Amino acid sequence: MNRLPRGITLVEITISMLIGLVVVGSVMNLARTSTRSLDTIRRRVSAVGNLEMAAEALALKTRGLESSFWESFPLDTDIAPVHPMDHTHGAVQFAEKCKDRTSTACLVWWDIIPPDETPRVYVANSWHNDRYLTMSPADPTLPPGPPKKVGNMSVLLFITGANRFCRLVQDLDGETLVLAQSSQQPWRGPADIVPGVTRIVHLGTLEVVHCTLAARKGLGNDLIYRRTYISASKGTWRNARRVSAYTHMQTMAWQPCRENKPDRFVLFAAPTRAENLTIPLTISGKTFDKEVFCASLSF
Repeated sequence: MNRLPRGITLVEITISMLIGLVVVGSVMNLARTSTRSLDTIRRRVSAVGNLEMAAEALALKTRGLESSFWESFPLDTDIAPVHPMDHTHGAVQFAEKCKDRTSTACLVWWDIIPPDETPRVYVANSWHNDRYLTMSPADPTLPPGPPKKVGNMSVLLFITGANRFCRLVQDLDGETLVLAQSSQQPWRGPADIVPGVTRIVHLGTLEVVHCTLAARKGLGNDLIYRRTYISASKGTWRNARRVSAYTHMQTMAWQPCRENKPDRFVLFAAPTRAENLTIPLTISGKTFDKEVFCASLSF
């Protein structure tokens, strides 16, 4: 006599369902963990990539600033576009507390961009009110008047006998150069200009750049540049803002030289939703309780 096949009991069905739920739950948990890990890696890679590109851009922009020119004509850092500096390294300066509202710190550097035309020697024709100057080429075969490229933020080198000094131009009015006011000059000292005697060379355009940080929703801070110029109407320093493509920045620091090591500028970046650190981390005087990445430049 044939036996009828035994059916599946309720207990077996329940156990099978539980096993199935455990397996499905494990797969889903693994998928969530993988997605979360991938998202964390993506955010970290984005922060590190931006940090490395920002550091490389700053290195390229500040390369070659320490020249004999700045040693011969040191800056008077007591002028409007320069904040009280905590640390100075020639033409590169750092302020821990920047007057700019966008940041608590800023890096400032100075450079002279050479003119496109071949430098020529000029002679001062007239000089009055300690600001207004006319000049013409020392070579009489050249067209009269100042260089074509001279204008706002141009730097002129004056030579009167053994006396050499630099002055910053605010504007060009026809063929008359208007020098910046004494309070806006990066270089101080008397202007010994003698018409017919003083020789003049156009060195190029002075570039003063503030590098600072500005908050950007969801992406930490943007690295921004503020190029300085002199307002022709007000005769005061102004800043033209330009935002870079470098995000996820967090803060800046300056580490002075120790034991014959060079000064270091340190730029920090952190990914969005940075994870907490088990032990706080201190780098260049800055303490962090969340994960952070850093890149440094030596000066």
